[in-house]
Amino acid sequence: TDEIMDILRAVHSVEVVALLTERKGEPKLSLRSKSWVDVNQLARGLGGGGHARAAGATLAGKSFAEALVDVREALLHAVQSSL
Repeated sequence: TDEIMDILRAVHSVEVVALLTERKGEPKLSLRSKSWVDVNQLARGLGGGGHARAAGATLAGKSFAEALVDVREALLHAVQSSL
C-alpha cells in the first residue's frame, strides 16, 4: 500500500492521501500528507496515531461503510482546519 500512496501523493495538487482497507474484518486507515495537514492529529481522532506526515488507525467495531463516513468527515475537518 505504501507504493500506491506514494504514487498518489506525487500528484502536484494532492496534499493528503488516505487509503482505507479491510483486514481481518476491521477497517484499517493509512494516511500520508505532504506539508501542511497533520495526519497524526487526524488519526488520533479516529483512535490511531503516528507522525505528522504518516499515520494510521484501525477502526475496530465499525463496518467499512461507517469507517468511510468517519474518515471522510475527519479529512474534511483536517483540511478545513489547516487552511
